[in-house]
Amino acid sequence: MKTSNSKRKPQNKLMIAFIIFAFTFIIGLLVSAFTEPHDNIEKRSSKTDVSNAARKVNKPGRIPAVDKGVVQNNSSSIRTGTKEFAKPNEIYGNAGKEIMLKPAYGKHRRDKDAVFAIADGYPLNVFIQFVGSLRATGFDGDIVLGTSPMAEMKDSLQSYLTSQEGLVLYNLEKDCSKGLCKLNNLYGSVDGVPSEDIRVHRPIATSRFEAYWIWSTRYDSKSMILLLDGRDAYFQLQPFEGLERSPVSASDGILHFFAEMAAIRTSKQYNVRWLRTAYPDSKLYDYFLDEKIICSGSTMGEQVAMEAYLRAFATEFDLTQCLAKGCDQGLHNYLYYASKLKGVKGISKVVLHEQGKGNVNNLAGLRGKSLADWGIFKRDGDVFSVSNWDGKVAPILHQVDRDKELNSLINRIYGGKHKNGKEKAKLK
Repeated sequence: MKTSNSKRKPQNKLMIAFIIFAFTFIIGLLVSAFTEPHDNIEKRSSKTDVSNAARKVNKPGRIPAVDKGVVQNNSSSIRTGTKEFAKPNEIYGNAGKEIMLKPAYGKHRRDKDAVFAIADGYPLNVFIQFVGSLRATGFDGDIVLGTSPMAEMKDSLQSYLTSQEGLVLYNLEKDCSKGLCKLNNLYGSVDGVPSEDIRVHRPIATSRFEAYWIWSTRYDSKSMILLLDGRDAYFQLQPFEGLERSPVSASDGILHFFAEMAAIRTSKQYNVRWLRTAYPDSKLYDYFLDEKIICSGSTMGEQVAMEAYLRAFATEFDLTQCLAKGCDQGLHNYLYYASKLKGVKGISKVVLHEQGKGNVNNLAGLRGKSLADWGIFKRDGDVFSVSNWDGKVAPILHQVDRDKELNSLINRIYGGKHKNGKEKAKLK
Protein backbone atom coordinates (compact mmCIF):
# COMPACT_ATOMS: atom_id res chain seq x y z
CA MET A 1 0.00 0.00 0.00
CA LYS A 2 2.81 2.36 0.82
CA THR A 3 4.41 1.59 -2.51
CA SER A 4 1.16 2.34 -4.36
CA ASN A 5 0.69 5.64 -2.52
CA SER A 6 4.27 6.65 -3.19
CA LYS A 7 3.69 6.12 -6.92
CA ARG A 8 0.51 8.17 -6.93
CA LYS A 9 1.98 11.20 -5.16
CA PRO A 10 4.28 12.22 -8.08
CA GLN A 11 1.36 11.66 -10.48
CA ASN A 12 -0.88 13.86 -8.36
CA LYS A 13 1.77 16.56 -8.26
CA LEU A 14 2.12 16.44 -12.03
CA MET A 15 -1.64 16.68 -12.46
CA ILE A 16 -1.84 19.68 -10.11
CA ALA A 17 1.05 21.36 -11.90
CA PHE A 18 -0.64 20.85 -15.27
CA ILE A 19 -3.93 22.27 -13.98
CA ILE A 20 -2.16 25.34 -12.57
CA PHE A 21 -0.31 25.87 -15.87
CA ALA A 22 -3.48 25.52 -17.94
CA PHE A 23 -5.40 27.87 -15.65
CA THR A 24 -2.60 30.46 -15.78
CA PHE A 25 -2.42 30.22 -19.57
CA ILE A 26 -6.18 30.73 -19.97
CA ILE A 27 -6.19 33.69 -17.58
CA GLY A 28 -3.29 35.19 -19.56
CA LEU A 29 -5.26 34.93 -22.79
CA LEU A 30 -8.29 36.59 -21.23
CA VAL A 31 -6.24 39.43 -19.77
CA SER A 32 -4.54 39.99 -23.10
CA ALA A 33 -7.86 40.09 -24.94
CA PHE A 34 -9.38 42.71 -22.68
CA THR A 35 -6.42 44.88 -21.79
CA GLU A 36 -4.60 44.94 -25.13
CA PRO A 37 -7.32 44.79 -27.79
CA HIS A 38 -5.47 47.36 -29.85
CA ASP A 39 -2.81 44.80 -30.76
CA ASN A 40 -5.48 42.85 -32.61
CA ILE A 41 -6.28 45.85 -34.78
CA GLU A 42 -2.71 46.39 -35.84
CA LYS A 43 -1.99 42.69 -36.46
CA ARG A 44 -5.25 41.88 -38.22
CA SER A 45 -4.74 40.77 -41.81
CA SER A 46 -5.57 43.46 -44.35
CA LYS A 47 -8.65 43.27 -46.55
CA THR A 48 -7.07 45.12 -49.46
CA ASP A 49 -3.72 45.95 -50.99
CA VAL A 50 -4.17 49.61 -50.13
CA SER A 51 -4.52 48.70 -46.47
CA ASN A 52 -1.16 46.91 -46.62
CA ALA A 53 0.41 49.89 -48.34
CA ALA A 54 -1.06 52.26 -45.78
CA ARG A 55 0.27 50.18 -42.90
CA LYS A 56 3.78 50.27 -44.35
CA VAL A 57 3.65 54.03 -44.87
CA ASN A 58 1.97 54.98 -41.61
CA LYS A 59 3.74 52.42 -39.42
CA PRO A 60 0.94 52.61 -36.84
CA GLY A 61 2.07 52.36 -33.27
CA ARG A 62 0.43 50.83 -30.28
CA ILE A 63 -2.90 52.48 -29.43
CA PRO A 64 -2.57 53.90 -25.92
CA ALA A 65 -5.00 52.96 -23.21
CA VAL A 66 -7.84 55.42 -22.78
CA ASP A 67 -6.62 58.49 -20.92
CA LYS A 68 -9.50 59.11 -18.53
CA GLY A 69 -8.37 62.71 -18.05
CA VAL A 70 -8.79 63.32 -21.77
CA VAL A 71 -12.11 61.50 -21.88
CA GLN A 72 -13.74 63.27 -18.94
CA ASN A 73 -12.40 66.81 -19.26
CA ASN A 74 -14.29 69.12 -21.61
CA SER A 75 -11.14 71.08 -22.31
CA SER A 76 -8.40 68.47 -22.44
CA SER A 77 -4.81 69.51 -22.93
CA ILE A 78 -2.59 67.36 -25.08
CA ARG A 79 1.08 68.20 -24.89
CA THR A 80 2.93 69.06 -28.05
CA GLY A 81 4.40 65.91 -29.54
CA THR A 82 6.54 64.62 -32.36
CA LYS A 83 4.36 61.77 -33.64
CA GLU A 84 3.29 62.29 -37.25
CA PHE A 85 0.77 60.46 -39.39
CA ALA A 86 1.58 60.00 -43.06
CA LYS A 87 -0.01 62.31 -45.60
CA PRO A 88 -2.97 60.65 -47.36
CA ASN A 89 -1.14 60.68 -50.70
CA GLU A 90 1.95 58.81 -49.44
CA ILE A 91 0.47 55.40 -50.32
CA TYR A 92 0.65 56.34 -54.00
CA GLY A 93 4.44 56.38 -53.96
CA ASN A 94 6.63 59.03 -55.52
CA ALA A 95 5.32 58.38 -59.02
CA GLY A 96 1.71 59.38 -58.48
CA LYS A 97 1.27 61.38 -55.31
CA GLU A 98 1.27 64.95 -56.65
CA ILE A 99 -1.88 66.81 -55.72
CA MET A 100 -3.96 67.19 -58.88
CA LEU A 101 -7.24 68.46 -57.46
CA LYS A 102 -7.76 72.05 -58.61
CA PRO A 103 -10.64 74.48 -58.06
CA ALA A 104 -13.27 74.57 -60.80
CA TYR A 105 -14.09 78.11 -59.70
CA GLY A 106 -12.48 80.65 -57.38
CA LYS A 107 -9.11 80.91 -55.69
CA HIS A 108 -7.87 80.19 -52.18
CA ARG A 109 -6.60 83.10 -50.09
CA ARG A 110 -3.89 81.64 -47.86
CA ASP A 111 -4.15 84.23 -45.09
CA LYS A 112 -7.91 83.93 -44.67
CA ASP A 113 -10.01 81.72 -42.40
CA ALA A 114 -12.07 79.12 -44.26
CA VAL A 115 -15.20 76.98 -44.04
CA PHE A 116 -15.18 73.57 -45.82
CA ALA A 117 -18.20 71.50 -46.83
CA ILE A 118 -19.25 68.85 -49.33
CA ALA A 119 -22.46 69.97 -51.06
CA ASP A 120 -22.73 67.51 -53.92
CA GLY A 121 -26.14 67.22 -55.56
CA TYR A 122 -27.99 69.67 -53.33
CA PRO A 123 -30.65 72.08 -54.66
CA LEU A 124 -30.24 75.86 -54.78
CA ASN A 125 -31.99 76.56 -51.47
CA VAL A 126 -29.43 74.50 -49.52
CA PHE A 127 -26.56 76.54 -50.98
CA ILE A 128 -28.36 79.80 -50.25
CA GLN A 129 -29.05 78.66 -46.69
CA PHE A 130 -25.39 77.70 -46.15
CA VAL A 131 -23.59 80.44 -48.06
CA GLY A 132 -26.21 83.14 -47.51
CA SER A 133 -26.52 82.71 -43.75
CA LEU A 134 -22.72 82.53 -43.40
CA ARG A 135 -22.12 85.73 -45.38
CA ALA A 136 -24.94 87.45 -43.47
CA THR A 137 -22.84 87.13 -40.29
CA GLY A 138 -20.11 89.28 -41.83
CA PHE A 139 -17.70 86.39 -42.38
CA ASP A 140 -15.25 87.42 -45.12
CA GLY A 141 -13.10 84.29 -45.31
CA ASP A 142 -13.13 81.56 -47.93
CA ILE A 143 -16.07 79.19 -48.39
CA VAL A 144 -14.75 76.00 -50.00
CA LEU A 145 -17.31 73.54 -51.38
CA GLY A 146 -17.14 70.18 -53.09
CA THR A 147 -19.93 70.09 -55.68
CA SER A 148 -21.22 68.32 -58.75
CA PRO A 149 -19.53 69.30 -62.03
CA MET A 150 -20.64 72.70 -63.33
CA ALA A 151 -22.08 71.09 -66.45
CA GLU A 152 -24.50 69.08 -64.30
CA MET A 153 -25.78 72.09 -62.35
CA LYS A 154 -28.96 73.96 -63.14
CA ASP A 155 -28.36 77.42 -64.56
CA SER A 156 -29.86 79.07 -61.47
CA LEU A 157 -27.48 77.26 -59.13
CA GLN A 158 -24.44 77.91 -61.30
CA SER A 159 -25.39 81.58 -61.58
CA TYR A 160 -25.78 81.91 -57.81
CA LEU A 161 -22.49 80.22 -56.94
CA THR A 162 -20.39 82.13 -59.49
CA SER A 163 -21.79 85.42 -58.21
CA GLN A 164 -20.36 84.88 -54.72
CA GLU A 165 -17.11 86.46 -53.61
CA GLY A 166 -14.61 84.32 -51.72
CA LEU A 167 -16.20 81.08 -52.92
CA VAL A 168 -13.98 78.19 -54.04
CA LEU A 169 -15.67 75.29 -55.83
CA TYR A 170 -14.24 71.84 -56.46
CA ASN A 171 -15.80 69.28 -58.79
CA LEU A 172 -15.17 65.82 -57.33
CA GLU A 173 -14.73 63.17 -60.03
CA LYS A 174 -16.57 60.22 -58.54
CA ASP A 175 -16.61 56.58 -59.56
CA CYS A 176 -19.51 55.10 -57.58
CA SER A 177 -20.92 51.62 -57.14
CA LYS A 178 -23.71 50.62 -54.74
CA GLY A 179 -23.48 53.87 -52.81
CA LEU A 180 -19.70 53.72 -52.36
CA CYS A 181 -17.34 55.92 -54.36
CA LYS A 182 -13.76 56.50 -55.40
CA LEU A 183 -12.36 59.96 -56.12
CA ASN A 184 -10.17 59.78 -59.21
CA ASN A 185 -8.98 63.37 -59.59
CA LEU A 186 -7.10 63.83 -56.33
CA TYR A 187 -3.53 62.87 -57.21
CA GLY A 188 -1.29 62.25 -60.19
CA SER A 189 2.23 62.25 -61.57
CA VAL A 190 4.54 65.24 -61.92
CA ASP A 191 3.72 65.07 -65.65
CA GLY A 192 0.05 65.68 -64.90
CA VAL A 193 -1.21 62.15 -65.46
CA PRO A 194 -4.03 61.46 -62.95
CA SER A 195 -3.68 58.49 -60.61
CA GLU A 196 -6.63 56.17 -60.16
CA ASP A 197 -7.91 56.20 -56.59
CA ILE A 198 -6.23 53.12 -55.09
CA ARG A 199 -8.33 53.21 -51.95
CA VAL A 200 -11.45 51.06 -51.92
CA HIS A 201 -14.88 52.40 -52.84
CA ARG A 202 -16.11 54.15 -49.70
CA PRO A 203 -18.87 56.51 -48.56
CA ILE A 204 -18.49 60.14 -49.64
CA ALA A 205 -18.86 61.03 -45.95
CA THR A 206 -15.53 59.24 -45.43
CA SER A 207 -13.65 60.25 -48.59
CA ARG A 208 -14.53 63.93 -48.03
CA PHE A 209 -11.86 64.05 -45.33
CA GLU A 210 -9.22 63.39 -47.97
CA ALA A 211 -10.50 66.34 -50.02
CA TYR A 212 -10.52 68.40 -46.82
CA TRP A 213 -6.87 67.52 -46.28
CA ILE A 214 -5.93 68.78 -49.75
CA TRP A 215 -7.86 72.00 -49.18
CA SER A 216 -6.25 72.52 -45.78
CA THR A 217 -2.80 72.63 -47.38
CA ARG A 218 -3.85 75.83 -49.18
CA TYR A 219 -3.90 77.90 -45.98
CA ASP A 220 -1.44 79.41 -43.52
CA SER A 221 -0.78 77.57 -40.29
CA LYS A 222 -2.80 80.01 -38.17
CA SER A 223 -5.84 80.23 -40.44
CA MET A 224 -8.97 78.89 -38.74
CA ILE A 225 -10.74 76.09 -40.61
CA LEU A 226 -14.25 74.75 -40.03
CA LEU A 227 -15.40 71.37 -41.38
CA LEU A 228 -19.19 71.33 -41.49
CA ASP A 229 -21.98 69.31 -43.05
CA GLY A 230 -23.38 71.35 -45.92
CA ARG A 231 -27.01 70.22 -45.87
CA ASP A 232 -28.29 70.95 -42.36
CA ALA A 233 -26.30 73.92 -41.04
CA TYR A 234 -27.27 77.51 -40.35
CA PHE A 235 -25.07 80.40 -39.23
CA GLN A 236 -26.22 82.98 -36.68
CA LEU A 237 -22.85 84.59 -35.88
CA GLN A 238 -19.37 84.46 -37.41
CA PRO A 239 -18.20 80.84 -37.03
CA PHE A 240 -15.01 81.52 -35.06
CA GLU A 241 -16.58 84.13 -32.77
CA GLY A 242 -14.71 84.18 -29.43
CA LEU A 243 -12.86 80.94 -30.17
CA GLU A 244 -9.54 80.33 -28.45
CA ARG A 245 -6.55 80.64 -30.78
CA SER A 246 -2.88 79.82 -30.29
CA PRO A 247 -0.24 82.55 -29.97
CA VAL A 248 1.14 83.61 -33.35
CA SER A 249 4.57 82.34 -32.26
CA ALA A 250 3.28 78.83 -31.46
CA SER A 251 4.29 76.07 -33.87
CA ASP A 252 1.22 73.94 -33.08
CA GLY A 253 -2.48 74.71 -32.99
CA ILE A 254 -5.73 74.00 -31.16
CA LEU A 255 -8.36 71.57 -32.39
CA HIS A 256 -12.03 71.88 -31.39
CA PHE A 257 -14.48 68.95 -31.30
CA PHE A 258 -18.21 69.30 -30.58
CA ALA A 259 -20.28 66.76 -28.68
CA GLU A 260 -23.92 65.83 -28.98
CA MET A 261 -26.24 65.40 -26.00
CA ALA A 262 -26.56 61.60 -26.09
CA ALA A 263 -24.03 59.03 -24.90
CA ILE A 264 -22.55 56.60 -27.42
CA ARG A 265 -24.19 53.64 -25.65
CA THR A 266 -27.69 55.01 -26.33
CA SER A 267 -27.12 54.91 -30.11
CA LYS A 268 -26.75 51.17 -30.68
CA GLN A 269 -28.14 51.21 -34.21
CA TYR A 270 -25.71 53.89 -35.32
CA ASN A 271 -22.73 54.97 -33.21
CA VAL A 272 -22.13 51.68 -31.40
CA ARG A 273 -22.54 49.77 -34.66
CA TRP A 274 -20.04 52.02 -36.45
CA LEU A 275 -17.44 51.41 -33.75
CA ARG A 276 -18.01 47.65 -33.81
CA THR A 277 -17.86 47.58 -37.60
CA ALA A 278 -14.60 49.54 -37.69
CA TYR A 279 -12.98 47.69 -34.79
CA PRO A 280 -14.43 44.15 -34.74
CA ASP A 281 -11.41 42.68 -32.95
CA SER A 282 -11.23 45.38 -30.30
CA LYS A 283 -13.04 45.96 -27.03
CA LEU A 284 -11.28 49.23 -26.28
CA TYR A 285 -14.40 51.20 -27.19
CA ASP A 286 -16.22 49.51 -24.29
CA TYR A 287 -14.32 51.88 -22.02
CA PHE A 288 -15.92 54.98 -23.53
CA LEU A 289 -19.45 53.87 -24.46
CA ASP A 290 -20.81 56.08 -21.69
CA GLU A 291 -19.07 59.17 -23.08
CA LYS A 292 -20.88 61.66 -25.29
CA ILE A 293 -21.11 61.20 -29.05
CA ILE A 294 -18.70 63.54 -30.83
CA CYS A 295 -20.11 64.78 -34.12
CA SER A 296 -17.85 64.16 -37.12
CA GLY A 297 -19.80 66.72 -39.16
CA SER A 298 -18.62 69.74 -37.18
CA THR A 299 -14.93 70.26 -36.36
CA MET A 300 -12.79 73.37 -36.30
CA GLY A 301 -9.25 74.42 -35.52
CA GLU A 302 -6.14 76.16 -36.71
CA GLN A 303 -4.74 74.90 -40.01
CA VAL A 304 -1.66 73.27 -38.51
CA ALA A 305 -3.83 71.23 -36.12
CA MET A 306 -6.54 70.52 -38.69
CA GLU A 307 -4.03 69.22 -41.25
CA ALA A 308 -2.56 66.87 -38.63
CA TYR A 309 -6.03 65.64 -37.65
CA LEU A 310 -6.98 64.98 -41.30
CA ARG A 311 -3.82 62.90 -41.74
CA ALA A 312 -4.82 60.89 -38.67
CA PHE A 313 -8.32 60.36 -40.03
CA ALA A 314 -7.07 59.07 -43.39
CA THR A 315 -4.69 56.71 -41.60
CA GLU A 316 -7.50 55.40 -39.40
CA PHE A 317 -9.59 54.59 -42.45
CA ASP A 318 -6.69 52.79 -44.10
CA LEU A 319 -6.22 50.67 -40.98
CA THR A 320 -9.89 49.79 -40.47
CA GLN A 321 -11.26 49.79 -44.03
CA CYS A 322 -14.68 50.57 -42.55
CA LEU A 323 -17.17 50.94 -45.41
CA ALA A 324 -20.38 51.45 -43.45
CA LYS A 325 -22.24 54.67 -44.12
CA GLY A 326 -21.64 56.79 -41.01
CA CYS A 327 -18.39 55.07 -40.10
CA ASP A 328 -16.61 58.43 -40.35
CA GLN A 329 -18.20 59.26 -36.99
CA GLY A 330 -16.97 56.00 -35.50
CA LEU A 331 -13.41 56.77 -36.61
CA HIS A 332 -13.72 60.37 -35.37
CA ASN A 333 -14.82 59.25 -31.89
CA TYR A 334 -12.16 56.54 -31.71
CA LEU A 335 -9.39 58.99 -32.57
CA TYR A 336 -10.38 61.15 -29.62
CA TYR A 337 -11.43 58.68 -26.95
CA ALA A 338 -8.62 56.21 -27.67
CA SER A 339 -6.13 59.10 -27.31
CA LYS A 340 -4.74 58.59 -30.81
CA LEU A 341 -4.33 62.36 -31.26
CA LYS A 342 -2.19 62.54 -28.16
CA GLY A 343 1.40 63.57 -28.83
CA VAL A 344 0.73 64.39 -32.49
CA LYS A 345 2.91 67.06 -34.03
CA GLY A 346 0.82 70.09 -34.95
CA ILE A 347 -1.82 69.61 -32.24
CA SER A 348 -1.11 71.41 -28.96
CA LYS A 349 -4.55 70.89 -27.47
CA VAL A 350 -7.85 69.20 -28.28
CA VAL A 351 -10.90 70.89 -26.77
CA LEU A 352 -14.11 68.86 -26.56
CA HIS A 353 -17.06 71.23 -26.20
CA GLU A 354 -20.18 69.88 -24.53
CA GLN A 355 -23.42 70.08 -26.47
CA GLY A 356 -24.80 73.62 -26.29
CA LYS A 357 -21.59 75.06 -24.86
CA GLY A 358 -19.49 75.83 -27.91
CA ASN A 359 -19.45 77.55 -31.29
CA VAL A 360 -21.40 74.66 -32.86
CA ASN A 361 -24.69 73.63 -31.30
CA ASN A 362 -25.49 70.07 -32.43
CA LEU A 363 -29.25 69.71 -32.16
CA ALA A 364 -29.95 66.05 -32.97
CA GLY A 365 -29.99 64.92 -29.34
CA LEU A 366 -32.67 67.44 -28.45
CA ARG A 367 -35.40 66.13 -30.75
CA GLY A 368 -37.25 64.44 -27.88
CA LYS A 369 -39.06 67.75 -27.54
CA SER A 370 -39.06 71.03 -29.45
CA LEU A 371 -36.32 73.64 -29.11
CA ALA A 372 -39.01 76.01 -27.84
CA ASP A 373 -39.83 73.56 -25.04
CA TRP A 374 -36.12 73.33 -24.24
CA GLY A 375 -36.23 77.12 -23.80
CA ILE A 376 -33.52 77.92 -26.35
CA PHE A 377 -35.64 78.97 -29.35
CA LYS A 378 -37.01 82.51 -29.55
CA ARG A 379 -39.14 83.73 -32.40
CA ASP A 380 -41.12 86.79 -33.44
CA GLY A 381 -42.40 86.16 -36.95
CA ASP A 382 -39.35 85.51 -39.11
CA VAL A 383 -37.04 87.03 -36.50
CA PHE A 384 -35.56 84.19 -34.50
CA SER A 385 -32.56 82.92 -32.59
CA VAL A 386 -31.39 79.66 -31.04
CA SER A 387 -29.15 79.93 -28.01
CA ASN A 388 -26.69 77.78 -26.14
CA TRP A 389 -27.52 76.73 -22.57
CA ASP A 390 -26.04 79.97 -21.19
CA GLY A 391 -28.63 81.99 -23.11
CA LYS A 392 -26.14 83.41 -25.61
CA VAL A 393 -26.77 83.01 -29.33
CA ALA A 394 -25.01 79.94 -30.74
CA PRO A 395 -22.78 80.95 -33.69
CA ILE A 396 -23.55 77.78 -35.68
CA LEU A 397 -26.60 75.55 -35.65
CA HIS A 398 -26.06 72.03 -36.92
CA GLN A 399 -28.75 69.42 -37.63
CA VAL A 400 -31.41 72.12 -37.97
CA ASP A 401 -33.78 69.68 -39.69
CA ARG A 402 -34.28 67.83 -36.38
CA ASP A 403 -36.60 70.58 -35.10
CA LYS A 404 -39.84 70.91 -37.07
CA GLU A 405 -40.50 74.61 -36.37
CA LEU A 406 -36.92 75.75 -36.96
CA ASN A 407 -36.55 73.69 -40.13
CA SER A 408 -39.87 74.91 -41.54
CA LEU A 409 -38.92 78.53 -40.83
CA ILE A 410 -35.48 78.27 -42.44
CA ASN A 411 -36.92 76.46 -45.47
CA ARG A 412 -39.48 79.19 -45.97
CA ILE A 413 -36.87 81.95 -45.70
CA TYR A 414 -34.30 80.28 -47.96
CA GLY A 415 -36.56 78.15 -50.14
CA GLY A 416 -38.66 80.89 -51.74
CA LYS A 417 -37.71 83.72 -54.02
CA HIS A 418 -34.22 85.06 -53.44
CA LYS A 419 -32.37 88.20 -54.29
CA ASN A 420 -28.97 86.62 -54.73
CA GLY A 421 -29.38 84.94 -51.36
CA LYS A 422 -29.21 88.14 -49.36
CA GLU A 423 -32.43 87.62 -47.41
CA LYS A 424 -31.77 86.48 -43.89
CA ALA A 425 -33.57 85.91 -40.63
CA LYS A 426 -32.55 88.67 -38.28
CA LEU A 427 -31.33 87.72 -34.82
CA LYS A 428 -33.43 88.83 -31.94
